[in-house]
Amino acid sequence: MAKYFLYARKSTDEEDKQIMSIESQINELREFAKKENLEIAEEFTEAKTAKEPGRGRPIFSYVLKRLGELNRQDEQEASSRLAQSQAKLKEFDSQIERLIDLYVAKELTQEEYQRKKAKLLNEKKVLEGQVDNVRTKGGGWLEPAKEFVSTCNAAGSIAWQGNPSAKRAFLKNLGSNFVLKDRNLIMKRAYLYDLVAKISPSGNWLPL
Repeated sequence: MAKYFLYARKSTDEEDKQIMSIESQINELREFAKKENLEIAEEFTEAKTAKEPGRGRPIFSYVLKRLGELNRQDEQEASSRLAQSQAKLKEFDSQIERLIDLYVAKELTQEEYQRKKAKLLNEKKVLEGQVDNVRTKGGGWLEPAKEFVSTCNAAGSIAWQGNPSAKRAFLKNLGSNFVLKDRNLIMKRAYLYDLVAKISPSGNWLPL
């Protein structure tokens, strides 16, 4: 089961503009995680400025560091699982060869040979699927995770800039199908950012 980090930050620039306290954010995030059956591995809180992303935010920097550590750990575990699975695949090949030898030596009936061979081939196919899964998903999630966290973290800074071009470029990273209706911008958010919005649907999660 995937595990998640919980990170809550309150800007120190103009606290009256950010209604939810850190404690309130933590409680709401915990409730959301419980509702969505998400396992929280670690929780982080920080009270820093939103005007300068990446500066003066030691906790946020630590979160990115932890992501890197976990990614390296996952890659090592994936490499170990891959080596074990590949060794087992070789064992299956050896077992099938021995099975053929027994059949040729007439120590097995055709029915016994077919049954045992089918069982081995089925188990080998399952193991090959596991090997493909490890190769595909073992590690490699760090950059998407860092991009997601950094994008969410940059929202406040983009809002403070008051730069329409920066806001427009930022929104393109969040979703698609933009429609202007009654002077309001409507968009289809990408799945992860939609989850962020759902955590506090009544709040101004992205102050643009």
